[in-house]
Amino acid sequence: MSGENTRRAAVRRSLRADRPVGAGTRRWKTMGVPDRWPNYSKVRFRSDQHRANGAPEGSVGYIVEVYDDAYEVEVTEPETGETLFLGAVPDADLDLISGHGPVS
Repeated sequence: MSGENTRRAAVRRSLRADRPVGAGTRRWKTMGVPDRWPNYSKVRFRSDQHRANGAPEGSVGYIVEVYDDAYEVEVTEPETGETLFLGAVPDADLDLISGHGPVS
């Protein structure tokens, strides 16, 4: 390898070392947020904190968006498809029923 190519390779390695692990790569459905349940996972509410908004404890819904510290969850009426609840829910208020990803 010539001196110029060796220098370029060393610069590329040093630039990569400054990037966080996973930078520049796509993690499907989680948009780069590690250790999160992906979109379209089926979840169950484990608390009554969202009862007033249409999602009492035991309600089943689907993740439609993944955030750093919460999930956007939609709960619908099975017969009509009417949305009963759509909102951001903290991790601690949900249990994973089905989907891919780590289960805590």
